[in-house]
Amino acid sequence: MIQPHQPTAAQYDSVKTGEIRLVKPREYQGTLSMTGAGTWSGSTAAGGKEACLLSSLPCYFAIPDSPLVSGQKKVIYFEVKVKSYGRGRGGDASSLALGYCAMPYPTWRMPGWERGSLAVHGDDGRRYVNDSWGGKDFTGAIQPGETVGLGMEFSIPDAPPSYGSTPAQTPIVKVEIFFTRNGIREAGWSLHEELDAQNDLGVHGLDGQFDLYAAIGTFGGVDYENIKQRHGVRRWHHAREYGHGSMTESSTKPNAAPPLANALERTTRELLFPKRLRYQCLYGSHQALKDAMRKMGGPVNTMDGARAYAINKCKRAYG
Repeated sequence: MIQPHQPTAAQYDSVKTGEIRLVKPREYQGTLSMTGAGTWSGSTAAGGKEACLLSSLPCYFAIPDSPLVSGQKKVIYFEVKVKSYGRGRGGDASSLALGYCAMPYPTWRMPGWERGSLAVHGDDGRRYVNDSWGGKDFTGAIQPGETVGLGMEFSIPDAPPSYGSTPAQTPIVKVEIFFTRNGIREAGWSLHEELDAQNDLGVHGLDGQFDLYAAIGTFGGVDYENIKQRHGVRRWHHAREYGHGSMTESSTKPNAAPPLANALERTTRELLFPKRLRYQCLYGSHQALKDAMRKMGGPVNTMDGARAYAINKCKRAYG
């Protein structure tokens, strides 16, 4: 997968305000037009093949948005209104899917079918995570006239990983996915829920370590409108909790970043700090950091310059 990159100030501002474009792939058979800043209207031909439209910029930038760096939750979210369905293809009904993808992603495949992607599909309401075999039961089918949304929330896990553990054993970032229908949160799931060893192919690319792009998949004839994407917001209040029909940004002030995050993130990332030690640093665990440094003690290898400089930074940070 493509490694995450540091966005420019202009790119990050565009994503924060939702003013990003949808990219129409070659496989897309239909129309796509901008109706406003960050809003799009589209229509696909009856009998059209699968196609995946992707946002022009990531809605989650792994480097600045990771809760390990910011010390804050990060929520990404967008909505689509389904106006009508036309004729499908073969014996299959038309469908629209909402999802997120890490790059590169094959645009001739619906989101959720390939690695580094997840989605909810409108024809059956099932959720797909790296799964082209039928997905899992999740919600009801998306009906014409409904506005549906899909979001992801990234946060620091309740228990940080122990030294020597892997992301497969202990999630580095806690990831929750939620689905809304007409402004009401209807369902959700945890990305790191127990996986079926035989049927589930993993969640690599979706766990907060890579940039993620918004994805809209189409199959057959669909008329739809992409509501302005609400990216860059750290927390959303759901309508069910507050009794109104829209989602609004929380006025709660964000928590302060962990002390190590600001002081060491750039050093540990740029100077090739070992990943396991970097994760311990960003959780701000004083004793764990000391233990990790002790395990790296003694003669150093060809990376001695980079590691020694990073370790000195750590020592200075702790005094």
